[in-house]
Formats: sequence, structure tokens, C-alpha cells
Amino acid sequence: MKRVLLVGAGFSRTWGGWLANEVMGELCGRLKDRPHLVEMLRKMPSFEVVFGTRQETALSEPGNEQAHVDVRRLSQAITDTFADMNEVFAALPNMELSSLRDRSICDYLAQFDSVYSLNQDLLLELHYLASSAGQQSYLPGIDTRPWRDASRGKEHRAKLSVADGLALNELGQPVVKLHGSTNWIDGMKQVMVIGTGKEAAIGEARLLRWYHELFRADLTAGGTRLMVIGYGFLDGHINRLLVEAAAADLKMYLVDPLGLRVFDFEPNNELQKVRRGLTGVPLIGLSVRPLEETFGDGPGSMATFVPRGENLSLRSFRRFFE
Repeated sequence: MKRVLLVGAGFSRTWGGWLANEVMGELCGRLKDRPHLVEMLRKMPSFEVVFGTRQETALSEPGNEQAHVDVRRLSQAITDTFADMNEVFAALPNMELSSLRDRSICDYLAQFDSVYSLNQDLLLELHYLASSAGQQSYLPGIDTRPWRDASRGKEHRAKLSVADGLALNELGQPVVKLHGSTNWIDGMKQVMVIGTGKEAAIGEARLLRWYHELFRADLTAGGTRLMVIGYGFLDGHINRLLVEAAAADLKMYLVDPLGLRVFDFEPNNELQKVRRGLTGVPLIGLSVRPLEETFGDGPGSMATFVPRGENLSLRSFRRFFE
């Protein structure tokens, strides 16, 4: 039985990362000299829809200079927003939310057979892979040697290249970034997909295409247990895999402040239609509590009253591996 983790933006939010709607606000500030883009960001449901819309226009209308400039400006603004986020993550001493070893979130992450991320930030690389718990973890298909050459504290600025050969290390824990990363390149091309045409972009990128196949194989291996933290279920290609894997006895533990409401969809809302069918994926657990309450020393964790005891949420998390 495989035990797999999938994280989205809500996971990084625990350490100060932006959620998608907060990225919208950041982009409005960075693009204030292009009011038509700001208006699109205000009216459309996500910054990825805005980017995808302008990208489609630029591709279908080669002579539309404004659309091409919009794509370049949006792309740079998104890259700059992630760079700011990575600077903040790099300044953190570590990922731990508690001073107690028996509440180590890195130790908890190390128990998964595979970790999949939909985030393009560098939180996991900077603090989980660099931790003692994450020593056996690695980025499959990525040459990480530039990290060793980077000045201390500047690792987040190092560019990493896609390796010539794509293979798993059977002895380690793969950390797979399904949509690429802000600091990955393949030749001269950045390996990061955003916008509404993710499936086509993934199909054109050999690394991400392989990652997608790994994810499908893990989900459909038979009896897989999947923990999902902070993913809003708005990527159709991911949701279809989850629904497909339900037939292979996939079971899911959901961690989201919205609880079961995260599966709600509006039939007439094109963006939310991608959630259809997700209620058919069996649940084996649900937590609406923040990770800092589950793994931390705050009041909600009951650490004040039971210094080395389990709170109910942490006990539930641990049952995932039983």
C-alpha cells in the first residue's frame, strides 16, 4: 500500500506563502501601469485564467503586440512575486512549527512514499530536503549540483537544470513538483506551467510529462492512501486522475479549512466544473485545522496543558499511517 502526499498553495501558506487570490493582489500592484490587465485581474476568477486568456490571444493573433507584451509582463510579474516568496522562505530558520521533536512536521513528511506538489515555490527544497528528516528525499530528474556551489543563504537563487536521464532513486523519497519550479530550466526554457493550458504545456515538457505519469502510477497502484493538504481542486487534469484512481481503491485524507465544501461546484461556473465527480473519491479522514495548530505549540495544540501530549488533530494525522 502506497502512502502519498499532495500539497497545494494552502500548504505553503502556513509559512507565509501567498494563496492564489493574494497573488492576484500582488500582480495588480506590479502591473499598475497596464490598467486593462488590472481590470482583468479584478474581474476574472484567477490570475492563471488571466494569463491563459492573454496567452491564447497572443498565440492566435501573432500581430497583436499588446497581447504579446501582456504575456511577457504577466510572466515577469508572476516570477517576481514567487521570487519575493522564496526570499521570505529562505529567511526562515526551518519548517518546524514546534520545539518538540515528537511534533516535527519534517519527520511526519518523511513517512510518505512520495511527495507531490502543485506549488512552484521553493519551501520544500529549502527546508524539508535540507532537514535531517529529508536526507533521503530528492527531486527526480533534476541536477541539484548548483545548490552545493551557491553561497550560504543564496540557494534559492541557483538555477537547476533538468537531467539528461529521467529515473527514480529506489532508495529515496521522490519530491515531485507537478507544475515545475521557479528555478528550473531545460536548456534555455523555464520549466514552470501556469495558466489555463497546463495539460498542453505538460505534454510539451519531458520532465513534467514523466512526473504526470509517476503521479498516475502512484494513485492507481491499488489501495493507495493519499493525503491532500491545501489544494483547492481547480486543476482538471489532477482531478481526473483522482476520480480515475478511485476505481483502483484510492482513499483520501483531506486537510483544508473549507472541509467538504472544497468539493462544491456550480454547474454554470466553467472554472468550478472541474470539481465534478470528486465526491466519489472515498475519504478516510478530514481536518479543517491549520497545520500550525496540529503540529505547533499554540493554544489550539493544547501544548500549554499537555506539553508532550497529542492533540486530537495530530492523533488523526498519525492514524493515516496505521
